[in-house]
Amino acid sequence: MFCNCGNLTSVTLSANITNIPDRAFDLCWSLEDISIPDGVTSIGSQAFNGCWELESISIPDSVIHIGDDAFGGLSTSLKQITWNGSTYCSLEEFWNAWSSMH
Repeated sequence: MFCNCGNLTSVTLSANITNIPDRAFDLCWSLEDISIPDGVTSIGSQAFNGCWELESISIPDSVIHIGDDAFGGLSTSLKQITWNGSTYCSLEEFWNAWSSMH
């Protein structure tokens, strides 16, 4: 999709999107903002791997699958994850909550 687009800084996905494919934004290291619409049910493996400028993300409640390393390499940069009515301050905290529900 946009893999390895180093100059990409912001993305608003169409409301018709239901799946973010594997590696869709892999190595888009300048990506700072992404809007994931309600209705997305799956975030593929390594979808946001290496998006080092991404500091926050909101994951819609409709998401039921997140692939391996979807947020790989973001353990220090991603500081706010909103999902299921809660906000998490680290990937580890989010994964603990996600694991307990899936």
